[in-house]
Amino acid sequence: MNKYKAVFFDRDNTLTYKNEKAYKKYYTLVESVSHKKFIMDNKRMFEIFNKIKQRGFDTNTYDNEVLFYKEYYKEVIREECGYLDEETAFKIFNIMWLKDRCLFGDVLDTFKKIKEKGLKIGIISDTGLSLEATLVALGLGEYIDSYTCSKEVGVMKPDPEIYLTAINKLGLKPEECIYVDDYLEEVEGALKLGFTAFRINRNCEDTEKFDIRSLKEIIDVIVG
Repeated sequence: MNKYKAVFFDRDNTLTYKNEKAYKKYYTLVESVSHKKFIMDNKRMFEIFNKIKQRGFDTNTYDNEVLFYKEYYKEVIREECGYLDEETAFKIFNIMWLKDRCLFGDVLDTFKKIKEKGLKIGIISDTGLSLEATLVALGLGEYIDSYTCSKEVGVMKPDPEIYLTAINKLGLKPEECIYVDDYLEEVEGALKLGFTAFRINRNCEDTEKFDIRSLKEIIDVIVG
């Protein structure tokens, strides 16, 4: 009898990567109305996030997260143009919302094989309540049994609470579960709790003994 009953995955850079086509359309639209080069780095993005939070917007529900990001793109246009072009901001939201990520090529086949082996699949992600919607939009909804995000739990990985919340949803113990993430610290957090855990390291740099190069390697672990 298989010792494992579930496999849990991080989302960003484990299952998904940046949708460059969507971002190109987004940047092109901004530049079409601002008439200058558009630059957005993490520092500026978080500055805009904080500005919107100060206006009373929150991401504490899925619907509020939608409103938050609509306001976010409005603020981008305000900053770039000096005025609000709501039509352009709305177009950008529609380009980006639930469409700003793509699946890595090894994800779907791995998920299918995990389910064929009779295991459950869970997601643990440092993100908001749109977590489920993003993966459903990418065609993974029928394979996933649970979603756990940092916004829901109130802590981020590697805090033990987020991992334990995830396995409790499925009534499982850490030793019955596999966890996969692209961040070493978050893999180590799962290992300390008793998970069998791996870092997905597709670039094969700075390899650790628990690194894997493809999600498909998980199938070999399951069958032992």
